[in-house]
Amino acid sequence: AELGCYLLRGSKGHILLNTGLADSPLLILASLKALGVDPNDIKVMLTNQAHFDHVGGFAALQRLTGAQVWATAADAPLLRGGGASDPSHFTGFAPVKVDRVLKDGERLTLGDLDLTVIETPGHSPGSVSYQLTFQEGGQARTLLFANLPTVVMSLDPPAYPGIVADLRRSFTRLKALHPDLWVASHASQFD
Repeated sequence: AELGCYLLRGSKGHILLNTGLADSPLLILASLKALGVDPNDIKVMLTNQAHFDHVGGFAALQRLTGAQVWATAADAPLLRGGGASDPSHFTGFAPVKVDRVLKDGERLTLGDLDLTVIETPGHSPGSVSYQLTFQEGGQARTLLFANLPTVVMSLDPPAYPGIVADLRRSFTRLKALHPDLWVASHASQFD
Protein backbone atom coordinates (compact mmCIF):
# COMPACT_ATOMS: atom_id res chain seq x y z
CA ALA A 1 0.00 0.00 0.00
CA GLU A 2 2.96 2.34 0.59
CA LEU A 3 4.74 1.70 -2.71
CA GLY A 4 3.38 3.56 -5.71
CA CYS A 5 3.34 1.36 -8.81
CA TYR A 6 1.51 2.92 -11.74
CA LEU A 7 0.14 1.48 -14.97
CA LEU A 8 -0.13 4.00 -17.81
CA ARG A 9 -2.47 2.50 -20.38
CA GLY A 10 -1.78 3.51 -23.95
CA SER A 11 -3.07 2.83 -27.44
CA LYS A 12 0.20 1.16 -28.54
CA GLY A 13 1.02 -0.60 -25.29
CA HIS A 14 1.39 0.26 -21.64
CA ILE A 15 4.09 1.68 -19.37
CA LEU A 16 4.61 0.34 -15.86
CA LEU A 17 6.22 2.83 -13.49
CA ASN A 18 7.89 1.11 -10.51
CA THR A 19 7.43 -2.54 -9.57
CA GLY A 20 7.77 -2.51 -5.79
CA LEU A 21 9.59 -5.28 -3.94
CA ALA A 22 10.86 -8.61 -5.26
CA ASP A 23 7.60 -10.29 -4.24
CA SER A 24 5.38 -7.57 -5.77
CA PRO A 25 5.07 -9.07 -9.29
CA LEU A 26 2.39 -11.51 -8.09
CA LEU A 27 0.32 -8.59 -6.77
CA ILE A 28 0.91 -6.60 -9.95
CA LEU A 29 -0.08 -9.53 -12.17
CA ALA A 30 -3.26 -10.07 -10.12
CA SER A 31 -4.08 -6.36 -10.46
CA LEU A 32 -3.49 -6.47 -14.20
CA LYS A 33 -5.80 -9.47 -14.51
CA ALA A 34 -8.50 -7.69 -12.48
CA LEU A 35 -8.21 -4.71 -14.85
CA GLY A 36 -8.38 -6.96 -17.92
CA VAL A 37 -4.85 -5.99 -18.96
CA ASP A 38 -2.63 -8.52 -20.71
CA PRO A 39 0.85 -8.34 -19.10
CA ASN A 40 2.36 -8.77 -22.58
CA ASP A 41 0.93 -5.35 -23.46
CA ILE A 42 3.41 -3.71 -21.06
CA LYS A 43 6.06 -2.41 -23.45
CA VAL A 44 8.15 -0.21 -21.14
CA MET A 45 9.08 -0.20 -17.47
CA LEU A 46 10.32 2.97 -15.77
CA THR A 47 11.29 3.77 -12.20
CA ASN A 48 11.49 6.86 -10.06
CA GLN A 49 14.67 5.52 -8.46
CA ALA A 50 16.84 2.40 -8.55
CA HIS A 51 16.17 1.25 -4.99
CA PHE A 52 15.00 -2.26 -4.05
CA ASP A 53 11.52 -1.07 -3.06
CA HIS A 54 10.89 0.42 -6.52
CA VAL A 55 12.68 -2.02 -8.85
CA GLY A 56 12.62 -5.28 -6.90
CA GLY A 57 10.14 -6.74 -9.38
CA PHE A 58 11.81 -5.42 -12.56
CA ALA A 59 13.78 -8.56 -13.46
CA ALA A 60 10.83 -10.93 -13.01
CA LEU A 61 8.39 -8.69 -14.88
CA GLN A 62 10.91 -8.03 -17.64
CA ARG A 63 11.21 -11.80 -18.15
CA LEU A 64 7.43 -12.34 -18.01
CA THR A 65 6.38 -9.44 -20.25
CA GLY A 66 9.37 -8.84 -22.53
CA ALA A 67 9.07 -5.13 -21.65
CA GLN A 68 12.02 -2.83 -22.16
CA VAL A 69 13.54 -1.04 -19.18
CA TRP A 70 14.34 2.64 -19.68
CA ALA A 71 16.39 4.46 -17.04
CA THR A 72 18.42 7.59 -16.39
CA ALA A 73 22.18 7.48 -16.96
CA ALA A 74 22.82 7.49 -13.20
CA ASP A 75 20.30 4.70 -12.51
CA ALA A 76 21.31 2.43 -15.40
CA PRO A 77 24.50 1.08 -13.72
CA LEU A 78 22.60 0.43 -10.47
CA LEU A 79 19.93 -1.53 -12.36
CA ARG A 80 22.48 -3.51 -14.32
CA GLY A 81 24.42 -4.33 -11.14
CA GLY A 82 21.46 -5.17 -8.93
CA GLY A 83 22.04 -2.14 -6.71
CA ALA A 84 25.59 -3.13 -5.73
CA SER A 85 26.97 0.37 -6.40
CA ASP A 86 24.15 2.23 -4.61
CA PRO A 87 25.74 4.81 -2.26
CA SER A 88 22.84 4.38 0.20
CA HIS A 89 23.79 0.69 0.65
CA PHE A 90 20.17 -0.47 0.52
CA THR A 91 19.33 -4.12 -0.05
CA GLY A 92 20.10 -5.32 -3.56
CA PHE A 93 17.79 -6.71 -6.19
CA ALA A 94 18.06 -8.95 -9.26
CA PRO A 95 20.10 -7.28 -12.04
CA VAL A 96 18.10 -5.87 -14.94
CA LYS A 97 18.89 -5.29 -18.60
CA VAL A 98 18.57 -1.58 -19.41
CA ASP A 99 17.38 -1.10 -22.99
CA ARG A 100 17.45 2.68 -23.21
CA VAL A 101 19.20 5.46 -21.29
CA LEU A 102 17.05 8.54 -20.75
CA LYS A 103 18.10 12.18 -20.80
CA ASP A 104 16.76 15.06 -18.76
CA GLY A 105 14.00 16.88 -20.64
CA GLU A 106 13.51 14.04 -23.13
CA ARG A 107 9.96 13.33 -24.26
CA LEU A 108 8.91 9.71 -24.17
CA THR A 109 6.09 8.69 -26.46
CA LEU A 110 4.39 5.35 -26.79
CA GLY A 111 1.27 5.69 -28.91
CA ASP A 112 -0.86 8.30 -27.18
CA LEU A 113 1.29 8.31 -24.02
CA ASP A 114 3.49 11.41 -23.75
CA LEU A 115 5.86 11.80 -20.80
CA THR A 116 8.67 14.24 -20.08
CA VAL A 117 11.76 13.11 -18.15
CA ILE A 118 12.58 15.44 -15.25
CA GLU A 119 15.75 14.44 -13.42
CA THR A 120 15.32 15.02 -9.69
CA PRO A 121 18.45 13.50 -8.11
CA GLY A 122 19.24 13.56 -4.43
CA HIS A 123 17.36 10.63 -2.97
CA SER A 124 19.57 8.62 -5.30
CA PRO A 125 21.89 9.90 -8.05
CA GLY A 126 19.47 8.79 -10.78
CA SER A 127 16.17 9.77 -9.19
CA VAL A 128 13.70 11.02 -11.75
CA SER A 129 10.18 12.38 -12.03
CA TYR A 130 7.94 12.06 -15.08
CA GLN A 131 5.26 14.45 -16.26
CA LEU A 132 2.45 12.93 -18.30
CA THR A 133 0.56 15.23 -20.64
CA PHE A 134 -2.93 14.10 -21.61
CA GLN A 135 -6.19 15.46 -22.96
CA GLU A 136 -9.27 15.78 -20.77
CA GLY A 137 -12.40 17.58 -21.87
CA GLY A 138 -10.54 19.13 -24.80
CA GLN A 139 -7.86 20.60 -22.51
CA ALA A 140 -4.24 19.61 -22.06
CA ARG A 141 -3.63 18.38 -18.51
CA THR A 142 -0.53 17.25 -16.66
CA LEU A 143 0.06 14.53 -14.11
CA LEU A 144 3.39 14.49 -12.30
CA PHE A 145 4.85 11.23 -11.02
CA ALA A 146 7.13 12.95 -8.52
CA ASN A 147 10.21 11.51 -6.94
CA LEU A 148 10.51 13.53 -3.76
CA PRO A 149 14.16 14.10 -2.83
CA THR A 150 14.19 12.76 0.72
CA VAL A 151 17.56 12.25 2.43
CA VAL A 152 18.33 8.58 3.14
CA MET A 153 22.08 8.71 3.75
CA SER A 154 24.66 10.72 5.63
CA LEU A 155 25.45 14.17 4.28
CA ASP A 156 28.59 14.48 6.44
CA PRO A 157 30.68 12.95 5.03
CA PRO A 158 28.57 12.39 1.92
CA ALA A 159 28.43 8.82 0.62
CA TYR A 160 27.30 10.37 -2.65
CA PRO A 161 29.42 13.33 -3.79
CA GLY A 162 27.28 16.25 -4.93
CA ILE A 163 24.20 15.15 -2.98
CA VAL A 164 23.57 18.55 -1.39
CA ALA A 165 23.72 20.39 -4.74
CA ASP A 166 21.49 17.71 -6.32
CA LEU A 167 18.93 18.01 -3.51
CA ARG A 168 18.83 21.80 -3.82
CA ARG A 169 18.44 21.64 -7.60
CA SER A 170 15.69 19.02 -7.34
CA PHE A 171 13.72 20.96 -4.73
CA THR A 172 13.91 24.03 -6.98
CA ARG A 173 12.81 22.07 -10.06
CA LEU A 174 9.87 20.40 -8.33
CA LYS A 175 8.74 23.66 -6.74
CA ALA A 176 8.64 25.32 -10.18
CA LEU A 177 6.30 22.67 -11.62
CA HIS A 178 2.56 23.22 -11.51
CA PRO A 179 0.90 19.97 -12.61
CA ASP A 180 -2.86 19.55 -12.51
CA LEU A 181 -2.33 16.51 -10.29
CA TRP A 182 0.68 14.82 -8.74
CA VAL A 183 1.44 11.51 -7.09
CA ALA A 184 4.65 10.10 -5.65
CA SER A 185 6.44 6.79 -5.39
CA HIS A 186 5.38 6.42 -1.74
CA ALA A 187 1.72 6.86 -0.79
CA SER A 188 2.53 8.58 2.53
CA GLN A 189 4.20 11.38 0.58
CA PHE A 190 0.94 12.51 -0.99
CA ASP A 191 -1.74 11.07 1.31
